Amino acid sequence: KAEPGTKYLVVDKGIKGDWGIVVEPTVYKGKFRIAVAERGLAWLHITVKGKPAHASRPQLGVNAIIKANKIITELEKYGKKLAKKTHPFLGNPTCTVTMVEGGFKENVVPDRCKITVDRRINPNETVEGAKKELENVLKKLRKKDPKLKFSVEVSRVFEPAEIPADLPIVKTVRKNFKMVCGYDSKLWGAPYACDARNLINDAGIPAIVFGPGDLAQCHSVDEYVKISDVITVTKVLLLTVLDFLV
Repeated sequence: KAEPGTKYLVVDKGIKGDWGIVVEPTVYKGKFRIAVAERGLAWLHITVKGKPAHASRPQLGVNAIIKANKIITELEKYGKKLAKKTHPFLGNPTCTVTMVEGGFKENVVPDRCKITVDRRINPNETVEGAKKELENVLKKLRKKDPKLKFSVEVSRVFEPAEIPADLPIVKTVRKNFKMVCGYDSKLWGAPYACDARNLINDAGIPAIVFGPGDLAQCHSVDEYVKISDVITVTKVLLLTVLDFLV
């Protein structure tokens, strides 16, 4: 399935539960949040094909990097249009070019350039809808430029997930958080993809995301988690377990 761990446990092993808590980081702007939604994603790899030639006579070739730049420019415009789509806990979805690979020698017109695109998908969208939007962007470009040749591969797709905000798991964790920290935690949406979707979508287990760590630290240099955050989450989890099981 190319997705070990939680999905394997709930699908292949049939592990069941009434509620779930995924302890990914939910500290945002210095305050703990409780996520009742998470974004899905689609990773697309667009390989642009050109024609090699000696760099001293570029007119004899087709520069795949220059052609790829047209796609990148249109994807940036498409990403800005996504700002019109909103979700109460997640804001707007995103489309980001995350990798560009092209060329193999200093004096050769590149005949290949690969673009990797990260499209984050909100629960009020569908994966198929997001893929079609991207396909339409590329189709329009191909019509404008007959020499623009490319292929598209989708390497990974995660569905978005969401649960009602008034479920007992949400209310109980919020109650216990206030008991531990003295202030109300805001409901939120995790902008990243995590294992909550496996519990919600694959197993039908209502799950939230609540854990130590500031979102600003994710994938940064020298990531860290405050020990005090770990202690806070541990206390809230313990109180929640006692509420449901005792």
